[in-house]
Amino acid sequence: MTKASNPFQAFDMSKFTADFDPSKFTADFSKMTKDINIPSVDVDAVVNTQQKNIKAITDANQATTESLKALAQRQTEILQ
Repeated sequence: MTKASNPFQAFDMSKFTADFDPSKFTADFSKMTKDINIPSVDVDAVVNTQQKNIKAITDANQATTESLKALAQRQTEILQ
């Protein structure tokens, strides 16, 4: 049976980090992302839309409850 070798065992981290410069990385990242235009979110519009959705659901639930109540009353009348 052969022994599995670890491909990372001979990896020298000091060679990997020798050329790493955080300020250069930050500058390069800033250059890459400066032209990206990320649209902003209109929080007021989102809240307003969700309020309308909640009101619509509440109105639908209320109408359903009233219909079920009327149905139950009618069934009670029929049974009497």
